[in-house]
Amino acid sequence: MMTHGRRARTLAALMMCVYSAAMPAQALAHSLSKRFGDFYGGLLHPLTSLELGMGFLVLALLAGQQNKRGARSMLAWFIAAMLAGAVMAHWLPILVDEVRLPNLALAALLGTLVAVAPRLPNVVLVVIGFASGVLNGLGNGLAMTTETAPHLFIPGIAVSGLLVVTPLAAFVTTLNRHWQLTAVRIIGSWIAASGLLISAFHLRGLVGNLAS
Repeated sequence: MMTHGRRARTLAALMMCVYSAAMPAQALAHSLSKRFGDFYGGLLHPLTSLELGMGFLVLALLAGQQNKRGARSMLAWFIAAMLAGAVMAHWLPILVDEVRLPNLALAALLGTLVAVAPRLPNVVLVVIGFASGVLNGLGNGLAMTTETAPHLFIPGIAVSGLLVVTPLAAFVTTLNRHWQLTAVRIIGSWIAASGLLISAFHLRGLVGNLAS
């Protein structure tokens, strides 16, 4: 069994990898979008936002903890709902702030589930996949401007979900040692805490704007 110190170091290393990959992604997404088209902009955009990146990560961790049939259903509904959410963001007058808080709250909720590691019924997994997909799709879709080609950007978002969430979920299913499972649960607790903390700051900013 890993000691608490080694678990903490493992967790810190994993989180640093995630953040290190996400930080330069925004500049890279815009660069690729200009050079190769909006498909690549959509492909990399989910990594440019903290709440959207956390959504990908926590959904993959949760899927990896569940039975294979339920996990497949959840991920399939996630991708389909993400496409629908991105289309809704393109056509409906939705503001970024209206989607950011629900995405953070959902990440905190799913992080808590990962930390507790319950075996969820398939119907609950489908609901989670659908809700996560819609909110993530809205958050990504709002990045489109009048110059963005939706028919390229939106499929890029879906492919990003497939390339990031599916392999990571599959990797989690291979973890069977106690310390490995514990590390996954610790990451879930960190995501839950991060989601709650950022949500609190976001709410404080909204309340301050309303009061001023």
